[in-house]
Amino acid sequence: MIDLFADNLLSDPIKPVRPIALGKTDWPPDYKGVLAWRIRQLQRLRADPQMLEAAKIYYSTRPSEFIMHWMDTFDPRRTDNKWIPFIFFERQVDLVDFLHECRNGNESGLIEKCRDAGATWVSCAYSIWSWIFIPSDAIGWGSRKAELVDRIGNADSIFEKLRLLVHRMPSVFKPEGFSPRNHATYMRLINPANGAVITGESGDNIGRGGRSSIYFKDEAAFYERPEKIEAALGDNTNVQIDISSVNGLGNVFHRRRKDGVEWYRGADLPRGAVRVFTFDWADHPAKTQEWYDTRRAKAEREGMLHIFASEVERNYAAAVSNTIISKEWIQAAVDAHMKVASLIEAGVIDRWGAGLDVADQGTDRTAIAFRQGIIVQ
Repeated sequence: MIDLFADNLLSDPIKPVRPIALGKTDWPPDYKGVLAWRIRQLQRLRADPQMLEAAKIYYSTRPSEFIMHWMDTFDPRRTDNKWIPFIFFERQVDLVDFLHECRNGNESGLIEKCRDAGATWVSCAYSIWSWIFIPSDAIGWGSRKAELVDRIGNADSIFEKLRLLVHRMPSVFKPEGFSPRNHATYMRLINPANGAVITGESGDNIGRGGRSSIYFKDEAAFYERPEKIEAALGDNTNVQIDISSVNGLGNVFHRRRKDGVEWYRGADLPRGAVRVFTFDWADHPAKTQEWYDTRRAKAEREGMLHIFASEVERNYAAAVSNTIISKEWIQAAVDAHMKVASLIEAGVIDRWGAGLDVADQGTDRTAIAFRQGIIVQ
């Protein structure tokens, strides 16, 4: 039966919604063409129950295509229609595959993102796909404040995003018997047809609400008492997804990212290691080198370069105040001895020294560094 819908997709003479995402040369998408495509497809699905059933089977294993074909996203900066079809660029497809692989492999993941990457919107859309197609699924969402998790009418809150994603989907894909009044309540989204549920929590209560197949922690680097949350989530889920821009060194998010392993498609990663997904500003097809240079120059003029480095360049050290040695200076010193050959010829390379920093309180560990001349081992 699945071939019936697949053949239907291939037979459409105009295919603005691709199984793969758009690259820089194709951006921005042809949103009018996408809407026209959706209208044609909906007419076919509503006219043919067998075709609709085939479509549901087809989409049950293809989260990226379902999201791009039938979900919308919200961008208040647009001057025309602020609701647009949710068409992915390439890195967003990678993100969905990353989430799906973490889930199926029963492994936790971390998304280190620049601002305006759409990572939370993509993760919300994936949650709705799962809520529709996986019976008895249980997804958790948490953030540091309750209003960030759910605030009626505010699309910046997670559950308002979730409700809007469902609201704007065609009725043929909404769960049978679904009622927004009864099934889309405060911090809770219920699928009455298959028993799936998405629940929300905030602050130190994250992870206390039961068991989850996958749990999303939004802006995970900004929690006030992250260790308490980690203790609770350890018994809540096997698949924890931390999503955040960076916020300094030494916090739980930074330590998990540092100890994790970089994910890429087809990678054979060790069991138990946190999978790390990196979302760089250059991954967005609308953000060119000219955009970067203009934004950086503006931040420098206004004395906000540290904020730019933290939120755009994902520089952990930039978010720390009163630093003595900046990250840029440290990076410039790497392999500097190879450029200053005269010092090596003078014989200073033979001298050895060591420095010891004994840990006291907090999360720091004891550290020792050896130096031969000007080279740190």
